[in-house]
Amino acid sequence: MAAIPKLMMAEAATFPELTRFYYEEVVTRGHRLMAGVIERGIKNGEFRPVNVMVAAKLAMSPLMHAVVARHAFGSCMPEAFDVKKYLDTHIDLYLHGIAKQ
Repeated sequence: MAAIPKLMMAEAATFPELTRFYYEEVVTRGHRLMAGVIERGIKNGEFRPVNVMVAAKLAMSPLMHAVVARHAFGSCMPEAFDVKKYLDTHIDLYLHGIAKQ
């Protein structure tokens, strides 16, 4: 399942309709879901006001990076790519950045 984004990037020019479908049905849906969570956090006073769609994309982008780094470069990285540590750090930085002070 994690190799699908890498495949979509590699074959985007060859299969533009499939890439568009994946973007609309998977990527955009994930962004909208995350935007809803952020919007709810703003309404509840947990998050400060931000551009919800940009914040959603910024929340999700490191997940894509983790997939690509692990599957495309994992065998040649000088140290093992610790996905858990990477995502824990991302979540910590992201939530502290969006939290209402």
